[in-house]
Amino acid sequence: MLTFLRNHSKSWLVLALFGLLILSFGLWGVADVYTPGQMGRDIVAEVGDAEITGSEFSREYQSNLNEFSRTFGQLDGNEFLRRGIAEQALSRLINLAAMRQAADDLGLAGGEEALQRAVRDMPAFQGPDGRYDANVARNVLANSGFSEQQFLHALRGDLIREQLVGSLVGEPPAPSAVAQRLWRHREETRSGTLVRIDPSAVEGVEAPDDAAVRAWYEENRQEFMAPEFRKLTAVVLTREAIAEEIEVSDERLREAFDARAESLGRPERRAVSQILASDRETAERLHARLREGQTFDALKQAAPGLGARVVDLGEVTRAGLPLDELADAVFDLDEGGVSAPVESPLGWHLLHVTGVEPAEEAQFEEVRDELRRELAAEQALDGMFEMANRLEDEVAGGATLEEAARVLDLPTDTVGPVDREGTTPEGDKADVPVGSDLLQEAWNLQQGGLSGLLEGGTDTFYMVRVDEVTPPAQQPLEAVRAEVERAVLEHRRMEAARQRAEALRERAAGGAALDSLGAGDTVSLGPVTRDAGEGTAEPAVLSALFDMDQGETRVVETPDGFVLLELASVTPPTEAANADALAQIRNALRQQIAANLGVEFNNALRERYRANVNQQLFNAIVSPDAGAPAGF
Repeated sequence: MLTFLRNHSKSWLVLALFGLLILSFGLWGVADVYTPGQMGRDIVAEVGDAEITGSEFSREYQSNLNEFSRTFGQLDGNEFLRRGIAEQALSRLINLAAMRQAADDLGLAGGEEALQRAVRDMPAFQGPDGRYDANVARNVLANSGFSEQQFLHALRGDLIREQLVGSLVGEPPAPSAVAQRLWRHREETRSGTLVRIDPSAVEGVEAPDDAAVRAWYEENRQEFMAPEFRKLTAVVLTREAIAEEIEVSDERLREAFDARAESLGRPERRAVSQILASDRETAERLHARLREGQTFDALKQAAPGLGARVVDLGEVTRAGLPLDELADAVFDLDEGGVSAPVESPLGWHLLHVTGVEPAEEAQFEEVRDELRRELAAEQALDGMFEMANRLEDEVAGGATLEEAARVLDLPTDTVGPVDREGTTPEGDKADVPVGSDLLQEAWNLQQGGLSGLLEGGTDTFYMVRVDEVTPPAQQPLEAVRAEVERAVLEHRRMEAARQRAEALRERAAGGAALDSLGAGDTVSLGPVTRDAGEGTAEPAVLSALFDMDQGETRVVETPDGFVLLELASVTPPTEAANADALAQIRNALRQQIAANLGVEFNNALRERYRANVNQQLFNAIVSPDAGAPAGF
């Protein structure tokens, strides 16, 4: 929560918050840290000489739980996930407590001036004028479950830890030899020439006779098994189906339109491009170039070499921009305008508005049908839950699935026979309600088994029963003869293509040029790097290209056949052309070394300040419905 307050997080930062939690969890581990022990009734963990109270852990756990629920939805009784979040929360508190003790042992203390400055600089505590507002701060703390004393204590510890870790990690140098080697490996480019050998174009391949077909069938029986098929019956409740039966009056539609008119209209949209710098000096240097007459497009081309990044935001609304300072700057500009440097938690921005689409007010008749669907869907949600509960009660009372459906006037769906993928014995895709979720559940049941009431997404409930199971069976040869013949013929064509490719390779190795072999059109490949990416060439071809000696010719098998590949040239990187890549590698190495130092530091703290956990209190806080353990 302290991290949340300091950064004034919004929904787009929640994943980063959970990344930090998972990181601390991974650094400390579980089994090797959580040593059960006996301690005070309200102490959930002891870390060396420090104590973590039950209320402190509960506050951290609930904060993390709430953030997770706001981002990913309610956990709905998922005990496994709840315990995972709880263990991450406790691991983080243990990590922080150990760091706090290490700082105390080293005599580190957070000064009052630094503490006051940190409080005043927190975006979460600032009023509309961008300055610290004591009333805003008190409200934020109250909503976050912190008292002022608890918050200042936590913040002081945070500052001390930053001082401790910062002094340890700092800016470690990147070993030049390692950086150079990685750079040469990554930025080296190669070029080649290739000829594709298509098995389907190879002539002279004979169709298999009956003996060959039978032999292949016997040797590859597992490839010609019929899968398990099942017949199913399901009852599916959808919000959409219930909504179709709901009538919405014109009066209700008009009231909803009046209440939602602003949101139903189309807000103003702006096309925005930006250059993002990490510091003010770089941003001001870039902005000076604009004042001198350089165009924004030209500046974007030069930005990577000047220590900045280009990030096009596309078309955005004011509400779609997550930071107020960016939204204000963008929507204060005229079309074609460029902002002065704007600071945000992400860095320093130069914003360019390349297009403006004016707002449009909604017209009642144009949104009438959409409103009706929305209002019916809202009303249908309660009806869906009520109907789901009644279905569950009917089945629990002894009714069959069909009987319960008749009582509630619900349709039943008969599915199958289908295999696990929803395919019929004839090879067609069946219409399976709920899709793969229903099939997965059906394959967890025995014949005659009925599932409980299950969710098939946010707006669907269902029950499924397995009526009949047909186990996998060997298909007779005559039923799959055409399939076997195709398999034998494809195998023969692949072998013929391989032999042709090898014969051509021998001729090329003897000095013949690829374009003189009569094997087809030659294709130039490259120059490419090792991570040239999808679309350049098949992975097997790229891998071979960087495993060959210059002038070598090699046969490479691909999913579509074979490639005769010749390595034409190898070009090592130069600092003049690849300086940015070398700088990126050095920076990445520095970050990795710093991260490794942090891990080793945590390992050392783990050994020095062992953690004992009151498992009973932990369980009581995480699973209160299970009842308090003995002694509480």
